[in-house]
This record gives sequence, structure tokens and C-alpha cells, in this order.
Amino acid sequence: MGLRLNSTLVDIYRAATEVRAFGRRRVLIAVPILLGVTIVDFLMIHLIPGNIVQVMLGTRTNVTPQQIQQ
Repeated sequence: MGLRLNSTLVDIYRAATEVRAFGRRRVLIAVPILLGVTIVDFLMIHLIPGNIVQVMLGTRTNVTPQQIQQ
């Protein structure tokens, strides 16, 4: 009985170690992905020709210049 309990605890420890390693790998993979998405998003916003506010408003005609400046 004592050997079985010991064996079970070792199995639980191994499983926990594998889960921690998996979590670390996922976080390490997520960091460059988030950085890349942030850079691409920033570049897309800043490389759009014209004023970003006017692009976002589109063809809406009920907007005054004072509202655009806000």
C-alpha cells in the first residue's frame, strides 16, 4: 500500500511538472506573437493615407470640423 501511494505521488508530481512546462512554452510562444500583432497593427494604422479620423468616419456628412478635431 505504501509503495502504491508513493508511486501515485510521483505520477502526480510528474504530471504537474509537465503542465508547468506546457504553460511556460505557451507563454513564451505568445510573447512574440503579441509583439508582432502589435507592430503590424501600429504600422497599418500609421501607414493609412490621409487622416485616420476621416478614414474612420467614411462618408458620414453630418460631422462638423469641430467634432473631428475632438
